[in-house]
Amino acid sequence: MLDDGTLGLQIVKSEGGVAMVQDPVDAMFDSMPRSAMRTADFVLRAADMPQKIIDVASSREEQAGMIRDMLMAKTKPVEKPTRSLRSI
Repeated sequence: MLDDGTLGLQIVKSEGGVAMVQDPVDAMFDSMPRSAMRTADFVLRAADMPQKIIDVASSREEQAGMIRDMLMAKTKPVEKPTRSLRSI
């Protein structure tokens, strides 16, 4: 059984990626998807994959925006020092 695809998915996931595999029932040859299913986050028909990619990307973009907003809220802007001029 081929498992090089499974190894590749493990590497993708170890770097924070998302692993998607074609449903073996939908595949022309089912051995690779069957092997990769153990590692996959999603097992989908090929026709359903484009929408799932869009959904995952949108979700990650929202998460990144929320994290950015949280970090910005914790960081106070640096104020420029002011000097008052006094006549002596």
